[in-house]
Amino acid sequence: MARVEGLRLAAAAVLLVAAGCGGDGNERRPTGPGAGESLTVGLPDGGQMELVGIPAGRFLMGSPESEAGRGQDEGPQREVTIRRGFWLGAHEITQAQWEEVMGTRPWEGQERVLADPDHPAVYISWNDMQEFVERLNRAEGADLYRLPTEAEWEYAGRA
Repeated sequence: MARVEGLRLAAAAVLLVAAGCGGDGNERRPTGPGAGESLTVGLPDGGQMELVGIPAGRFLMGSPESEAGRGQDEGPQREVTIRRGFWLGAHEITQAQWEEVMGTRPWEGQERVLADPDHPAVYISWNDMQEFVERLNRAEGADLYRLPTEAEWEYAGRA
């Protein structure tokens, strides 16, 4: 994910857990998840976030030159290996989850935003997401959460 100051994301990015963790935050899964596995993790004030397992594997990253609408930065295609499976958020971070962790409502007062606890949190910057991740890790007492790399994101999208 690009580190662009001031970039406002349409919806909060999903998170992943690199080492894997159990539902109560005390179990550890060092080898990563299997395909189709799901995991529910607790948030600091009792909320929950659903994660899905993305197994290790290989894929062709980038788009072919013949693809319509292909940008110059989308190639050349290359084989990428994801050496460890990882957990990825099953859904965008909701407004309720954002408020629970951050205590803010950056979407408030913005046009065309439905304030609803089950809708995605919007008007979130990359820096805001880094703070969200930091707060989750602080609550866990371990560095379990981070944003996915570009390769992990594309791999998961193709899964």
